[in-house]
Amino acid sequence: MNYKIVFYTIGQILKVMGLLVLLPMFVAIGYSEQFLPYIYTAIIFLGLGFLIAFKKPKDSNMYSKEAIVSIGLAWILISLIGALLYVFSGAIPRYIDAFFELVSGITTTGATILTDIESLPKGVLFYRNFTVWIGGMGILVFILALMPSADKGGLQLLRAESPGPNVSKMTSKLSTTARILYGIYFGLTLLEFIILLIGGVGWFDASTLSFATAGTGGFAPTNASIASYNSLFVEIVITVFMFIFSINFSVYFLILVGKGLTAIKNEELWTFVGIFFLSIILISLNISSTVGGFWNALRYAFFEVSSATSSTGFAVADYNSWPAFSQTLLVILMMIGGCAGSTAGGLKVARLVGLTKGGYVKTRQVLNPRKMYSVKIDGKPQDESYISSLFFYLAVYMAILFVFTILVSLDKQMDFASSFSACVATFNNSGPGIGVVGPMNNYGALGVGTKLALSGLMLTGRLEIFPIIILFLPSTWRRVNNG
Repeated sequence: MNYKIVFYTIGQILKVMGLLVLLPMFVAIGYSEQFLPYIYTAIIFLGLGFLIAFKKPKDSNMYSKEAIVSIGLAWILISLIGALLYVFSGAIPRYIDAFFELVSGITTTGATILTDIESLPKGVLFYRNFTVWIGGMGILVFILALMPSADKGGLQLLRAESPGPNVSKMTSKLSTTARILYGIYFGLTLLEFIILLIGGVGWFDASTLSFATAGTGGFAPTNASIASYNSLFVEIVITVFMFIFSINFSVYFLILVGKGLTAIKNEELWTFVGIFFLSIILISLNISSTVGGFWNALRYAFFEVSSATSSTGFAVADYNSWPAFSQTLLVILMMIGGCAGSTAGGLKVARLVGLTKGGYVKTRQVLNPRKMYSVKIDGKPQDESYISSLFFYLAVYMAILFVFTILVSLDKQMDFASSFSACVATFNNSGPGIGVVGPMNNYGALGVGTKLALSGLMLTGRLEIFPIIILFLPSTWRRVNNG
């Protein structure tokens, strides 16, 4: 493995993070709050970044192994260092709690250990939600957008960090692709911010809510999440944008370049839309007798389904009190998640489409072994290796989920429903689960071991499992590079 390019890449990431930490500092200064915690954190990021990336190596070849290791180590270091700001500021004195909160933000999970969010300094709250926005599109995508020579090995980095099974360049140059992605991301975030401002939401809440919605990591600056605003306008705006950020960004790119017909023919898109609206109808019918009628049920279902499918984790109702059918369906939606190439978490609808079609074809082959069948997605035949990789991913996904559910169930605070939903929620970067970790509760009372396990799940889920697993394989660290 090319260790020099790995450390150089990580160093570049840490330098950028050091600069980004300074943005919330100006918010703190504006509210006459202490600014030294931001300086200290930035110095650590920048110092370590310059130390390990002092000089660009002559051999800058980046293969899949180097890309995966770079991304995995970078995200772990960002979490370890970024958590220090919470400790330095006194907002979260215990480091393990600060680490959990930072990991939850940067992985866009939205699970929190905080019980009184509104008591935190404004600068810290801004930083908390800004980490969600950074993690939503990915810090590497941001760097690739700034690097003129990003194409050399850059695609390997993009694939290692981006959510979903299919990642490719939208244009001939990867740096241009990264700029387009961040342009769409920034533009939609700004649009939501402006709409919330027009609706009477103050600039601070509008910005933090827009960061959280765009990154689909439901950190709200209030104790009762979106329910605190008691505003149908705010609910509708956030619901719509959670849906928007759950769709593959390549769809928006195709629309921007005048290929709207190609975009709307996307099979994953229509599957996602079908799951979304069917779930709303089913939950509305199921909860209408418990929430004061069908229209209230439709309002709550529309928001909570959008929150679950996008893996955002915002809440306007305590679905712990809903019937078991609705709770179960929400947990399933958390597992499915949004579209590949979006900021949503979960397995991704693209994988669901491939797994469903692959399973159907395999069944037909069992019934007719002499006949050849192929899996077609968007009218194009898929390689057998791609379908096999989806089933392998699902097997690893379920194995990790089951193992961690058993580990988390050792915590005396947890029953089975709470343990399973906590693992589903953190692994799929969805935030709150049900039971002890429901939408109106938090993760603060859990043990240290449980918080570390769930933090590991958040990182593993955000990086699509394999970068974290590969990071801990002994064979990864052999000096011989097999490409």
